[in-house]
Amino acid sequence: DLSIDLSIDFKLKTISFEEQFILFNFIIQNLSTDNISIYWIRSPIYINKLKRQFNNSAWVSGTFSGGTIYAGCNVEIYFTFPTNEINLIQKGEKIVIEYYQNNRNDLEKYFIHEIESNYYKEKSHQIANQNTLERYYRKQQSIKFWIGLGKFFLYLVFGIFIIFFWVLSAALSGMNKKK
Repeated sequence: DLSIDLSIDFKLKTISFEEQFILFNFIIQNLSTDNISIYWIRSPIYINKLKRQFNNSAWVSGTFSGGTIYAGCNVEIYFTFPTNEINLIQKGEKIVIEYYQNNRNDLEKYFIHEIESNYYKEKSHQIANQNTLERYYRKQQSIKFWIGLGKFFLYLVFGIFIIFFWVLSAALSGMNKKK
């Protein structure tokens, strides 16, 4: 049996056509006040208007592949379908994602996303292969790391500045008391 889960929200972020694949990017948000564990049952499925079903060719490595989503937090998933099987995505077609929640003994759950716009391959926007996509993802993660490190050092310098002036003011007030 499959059931729909209301404690998790799946939102389509982007669909992009690359040279050899179509990249789907979803955001999964934990709407509950509890941590939730997600385990994929099988690869996402694409169903076109002719009721033809396609299994995805690959999950993008280095992205969320299952595990814990903390209360109120979100994660991004990326997966692909080959462009030799799908070259046009039409409004009303569907993506089905099946998963277990919390443990593999629970009921199977599923999410169905209905495509809201038409998408097609543009010749000017092509990435050679999966390795390029993985490099792009690692670059994004690196940028997030350096921004976080920059904030850390900013807070550190600010903290040292406050401590310095606190010590300086204590020393000056001590000198004033001695006079």
